[in-house]
Formats: sequence, structure tokens, C-alpha cells
Amino acid sequence: MRGRLAAEVLALCCLLLTACSGRMQGPVAQPTLAPVDVADAPRPASTRAAARILTPEDFASDPEAAQDEWLQEDPGDHAALEIPFDPEDPAHSDEEFALLDELMGLTLPESPRILTHEEALLNTRSELPLVMNDAVQAFINYFTETSRGQATIRRSMGRGAAYRPMIQRILREEGVPAEIFYLAMAESGFQPKARSHARATGMWQFISSRGKQYGLRQDRYVDLRYDPETATRAAARHLKDLHIEFGDWYLAMAAYNGGPNRVKNGIARTGSRDYWELSRRRVIYRETRNYVPIILAMTYVGQNLHLFDFGELDPAPEVRYDTIRTEGEISFALIADATGTSVETIKGLNHALMRSATPPYAYDLRLPNDSAERFQREIALVPADKRLNWRRYEVRPGETVQALANRYKVSAKTLASLNSLPEGDALPGGMRLTIPTTTRLSIYRYYGAGAGGLLEPGTGRYKIASGDTLGGIARRFGTTVNTLLAWNGLTSTRIRAGRYLIVMPEGATGTASAAASSAGAPTGRYTVRRGDTLSGIGARVGASVAQLRAWNGIRGSTIHVGQSLKVPGSTSPAPPALAPGSNRYRIQSGDSLSTIAARFGVSISDLRAWNNLRSSRITAGKELVVRRPSSGSSATTARSSPPAASGSSTYVVRRGDTLGGIAERHGVTAAQLRAWNGIRGSRIYPGNELTVRQSLAGGQVRSYRIQRGDTLDRIAKRFNVTVSDLKRWNGLSSSRIYPGTTLTIRSSGS
Repeated sequence: MRGRLAAEVLALCCLLLTACSGRMQGPVAQPTLAPVDVADAPRPASTRAAARILTPEDFASDPEAAQDEWLQEDPGDHAALEIPFDPEDPAHSDEEFALLDELMGLTLPESPRILTHEEALLNTRSELPLVMNDAVQAFINYFTETSRGQATIRRSMGRGAAYRPMIQRILREEGVPAEIFYLAMAESGFQPKARSHARATGMWQFISSRGKQYGLRQDRYVDLRYDPETATRAAARHLKDLHIEFGDWYLAMAAYNGGPNRVKNGIARTGSRDYWELSRRRVIYRETRNYVPIILAMTYVGQNLHLFDFGELDPAPEVRYDTIRTEGEISFALIADATGTSVETIKGLNHALMRSATPPYAYDLRLPNDSAERFQREIALVPADKRLNWRRYEVRPGETVQALANRYKVSAKTLASLNSLPEGDALPGGMRLTIPTTTRLSIYRYYGAGAGGLLEPGTGRYKIASGDTLGGIARRFGTTVNTLLAWNGLTSTRIRAGRYLIVMPEGATGTASAAASSAGAPTGRYTVRRGDTLSGIGARVGASVAQLRAWNGIRGSTIHVGQSLKVPGSTSPAPPALAPGSNRYRIQSGDSLSTIAARFGVSISDLRAWNNLRSSRITAGKELVVRRPSSGSSATTARSSPPAASGSSTYVVRRGDTLGGIAERHGVTAAQLRAWNGIRGSRIYPGNELTVRQSLAGGQVRSYRIQRGDTLDRIAKRFNVTVSDLKRWNGLSSSRIYPGTTLTIRSSGS
């Protein structure tokens, strides 16, 4: 196998040495082309060590050693390794890979056959100088005589039809030959999201540094290398600058591929400014030696499609769009609502956006053609600070306010009030409404700047994304690492994806700059009351236990009645007022059972029992019983509430602790710990504080580990209690139990 590969390598080297020497010499043998399927080929590294120039004699004397050395040659910015390919492999297109990577993997014949339609090709009209030699002819034969080459032309020309008017308009405006259109075809096959193994991206395959040099912004919100129009303008200007520098379009294209310095070094070494001479002397990258012949071959073929049998072409319709300058964040969902299209349509017109929303700064948003006026009219009806979440909706005949409120999980009263509607009646079809809901954003790509997560609107909380660093987050929000450490009670810069950080202590009303200037503790005060814990106070005021410790110089978890604590806000928060004699609370947007429980000094299990809730899901606008109902209330008769706590303590989780182990240590169950602390799963972390209730109504509490063969009935008889007691004490909905788990058992008086 290695000998066969060496023979193919020898043939390719001989071709490269002869192909660049001049014009075709005459009829040659029929070529046998073996195209590559890049989906099955291993992806090469982006850089390799430079090697000496190898000659055919090297391969003749020791083919295997020469092959190994040749494969280590520096491939340049976009080059791919030569790999033997299966000629029977069917052609296909992979939207993830850049077309140039595929073309550079081709193994071409040693001597190309005579061109068909040569005379007509030589008369091709072009603003770009055209040359016909063996290297160009070999690629022309590949694109016109092989099924895979023809498929490449069909797909690329079909996609390119969507962008050709825009590209050629910009090339004309920038004074660049119209045939540079085929450079983009060679680079990406006109795939706006193409990405090469060298991390060049977009239709014009800009690397990051070169893109920034030509104004292609790259941050956590946008990467303009993916925007076809903006990247086309940048590519045209870059190529024009290279042409001014080298005075030759072939050298300009070579520098576009391999870098200007490589071309300048080649000119300095050879004293020649002729691309073909630099290629023959092998002073430019191996990929670059094929780069210009590929573009010229595509130009010959693309300008003369009528001469060849490509079958039926399927040109994509021209991409037409309106452009609107936005100044703030707007979700794709709202943009789609406002233009009467889909999120996928908006995404397809705005490849440069890294997430499903516009950035918080000026951005040229692409909208479906002739939709700009409607968009501006609709978007004006949504407050600027709500456009990341709120929606617009067109009512269908027969729909009601309550039905829409249920669908978007909002309060019917809020929805009706916002749109000046009656709550009960059916709405007329075609009416346009504003929906005050919450929209979840999608992340399409991450930017490696150490702050790719999302800021929760109105909370000042930032969700840490994979790859984030504290320094990157500090830069994003205009503050310092030390300030973030202080706000979040952190002792090191280690952070974990999925956790939250306070980045704006003032929440929705503050700004990043205001937050940065308030590096000290917050200005609000809270007076500790009987029964308060740090975790309960934190839930009530919207802060973590670590933050409360840091702001107030508390080392442990001990606080005292009457102690004044620094908390966010200007005053000590108090529970919402209830109507006299009422024990009901109307749920507000953003409420959860845990925050309501902390606000009224009760447990989550109490709220569930008093309100017949099977889960923690609640809906804004509905009412909850938040005080113990009277003996005759419906809540009491519907379901027995758990006994009142007569005492509780706080346990700080240590390294190695588990919820089951803590439960067994304190004579309770893991289910009870979850209920008392609002925990959904079993994951806990060192430093977390857990509320642990020691006894209920003065009764004695013990734990029992279930043995194999036990049943609830047997256990109940053994401890002189009832099965219903065991179920109630342990939150069991059935009689199924498992060996190894622990049951809480109380005295008969409990």
C-alpha cells in the first residue's frame, strides 16, 4: 500500500514540475482521475514543519522515505494532505467543509488529455488575464470529464446564482475583475458558512486576523466573515490592495491564499515576479501552486457552460433582502413575528449572527424583501427594553385571551391589560397583539473570548458558558475581576459552566458602567428576624449565601435576630401585603415556589400541601395559599398538610457529602431534604447550606433502613404506626419501597 502511494506521489510531483513550464505540448493520454471524498478523509493539522524541496530522484531512490518527508511539507494556510481516493465514491457536497479543501486533495493525471472545445475556450472573454497550460488544462478536464467534477460545478454554480448579482456589483464598485467571482467559488463553493481545516470561514474564507484587518467584526454577538455582502466587500478591497502591492492578479490571488509575506519571500529568493516561475521553483505553498490553476479552470468552464454537458443546472433564486439598521437586541422570534416570516428565514438572511438575536449595538439586519416597512411599524409597538423577550401575534378566529395566555405562559389579566382587551370574549381574527412572554435564545456558534453566555434580562445574572473566563466576563460587562469576586463572594477565579454570576447588582435598572462603579457592597439593609437563615434571606432578596457572607463579613452561617445585613436594594424587603383575613397570594411573573416559600417563611412542601400541587410548576396570575389554612378550609380537607416544624438547623455541605448520607445522619429522608430546600435532583455542592428539620410537633423521629423482604405493612406493624402515616411522613404516593432506602418513622403522637 505504501509503495502504491509512493508511486502516485511520484507521478504528482512530475506533473507539478512539468505543468508550470508553459503551454500544452500536444495530444496526451486519456486521464484517469481519482477524486476525494472529504467526508471520509482524515482532517489534517493546520500547520506542519517546513521541509526541503524533494525531487523525482528522491522518490526513485527511496520512495517510502521520500513519501514520509513529502507529507511533512508546510501546507500553508488552507492546504490539505494528498490522500489516495476511491474513484467509485459518489460525489456529494458537505456544507460544513470548504470546497478548496476538497479540491486540494485531488490526485490528477501525469499528462492531461487534449481539451475539447480548446479553440472556443481560448477565445473566452475575461477582465482577468487568462492563461492555458497543462496545470489549468488538468483541472478543466476534471471539472468537465468526471462525474464528481461536474457535480462540483453544478452545485457551486447553482448556489452562486443566488449571490452573483451582489458579488459582481461589489467587484465592479471596488474596481476588481468580475471573474474574481470564481475565487469565491474555488474557496467555498458559495457556502456562506463554509469552514476550512485552517479555521478560515465564510464564503471568502477569511482567517480571523485578516478579517479584522478589513473591518469584519468578530465577537460574541456577530462574526461578519459569515455575512456574504460584507465579506465580499472586504475580499474585494483586500485583493485590490494585493494587486496594488504586487502589480499582478495571479500574484495577488496567490497572496490571498498563502499570505503576502510568502509571495514576497518567493520573489526575493528567485528575483522573478512571474507566478508560474515561483510555482515551478516551488517557493510558494503546495496549495498555492494549484490555487490559481483551479480559479482559471473554473473561469474557463463557468464562462462557457454551454460548451459542456453538465445536465440540468438548478440555479438558486437571487437572494434579495431589505437592510435595516438596528440599535439594540431583538430576538429572531420577534423579527419573524414582525415580518410575517419564520425564524429560519431570518437566520438564513443573517448568517453573521452568533445567536438568535441582534447585538446590543448598531447592526445592519437583513429582512425578507419588501418587509422593512411592516417591520418598523410592528417593532415600534414593543418597548425597546422588551424586544429580546416579548412577541407579536396575529389572532386566529375564535381564540380567547385565556387561551393565548395559557399558550405563552403569561397572566390573562396582564395580556388583556397590555392590549386593552376584555378577558373572556373571543377575539376577532386578524387582530395583532403584543405578548409579554419570555423567549429562549439559541446559540449558533461560540466566540472564544471567554464570555459567550447569556445575560438574563432584568436580573443582572449571567449564565456561565463553556469556555468562559472571569476575565472575559469582566471585559464584557465593563468591570474588573476583583469586582466580580466581591459581588459573588468568590475566593478564586475558578468558575463552572451552567452556574450564575451577578454581573449587574442593580439588575434591570442598572447598566454595566454603573455596576462597574459600585464595586463595594450593596446599599440595602435587612434586619434578621426569628427563624431567618442566610439561604432564606438570600432567596428573599435575590442574592446567594456566598454574596451575603462576602458583603457582611460572615465566615460561617450563624446570624442573630436583630442583626442588620447588607443586601441589594434600598430597603429591607418585606413580604407582599395580603388582604386582611386573607391567606392567598397572587403569583407574579418570575415567582417560583422556592422564592414564595422564603418570602412568607414557609416550606415548599407546605405550599404544595396547602394548594394540592403535585409539582413545583406555577402560573403567573393564579393565587396560592401561603398561610396555614383554618381547620375548615378546602385545602385542609382536600389533603393533610405536614406537621409544623418545631425546630430546624442549617447544615453546610462538605466535600464527599451526598443527599442520602446527610439524610441518614440527621434521621430524615432525602425526599424531605429536597422538599425543605427546593432541590429537584440529588446534586449538591460543597459550601451549600441545607435546612434540616429535627422534629415535628414534639414527636420523636428515627430512621429505618429498608431490608430485603420488607413491606410498608410489616414496617408499620413493627413500629406500631399505620401505612398511611409512613406514606405521609416520607412523601410516598404508593406502597412501593426498595431495599437500602431509608424511611422516617415518628412516635405515635406525631
